[in-house]
Amino acid sequence: MVAVIEADADVIGQLPQQSAARLAKYKRPRHYYQITRWPLTSSGKIKRAELEQRIKDGSCTALTELPA
Repeated sequence: MVAVIEADADVIGQLPQQSAARLAKYKRPRHYYQITRWPLTSSGKIKRAELEQRIKDGSCTALTELPA
């Protein structure tokens, strides 16, 4: 599972600890990515395929990778 976040650096730094405190281990994201802007359709929905491509090509900043 991954988490894609559009937020300030101070918020992003707290995500691993916050998710560990609130989610079961199997529900926690293993990878966190920061984006500057969501890829949206004309109706305002997230373009998931484009988001996945941004992750694959490195357009999103990989923040941290956590062990399983």
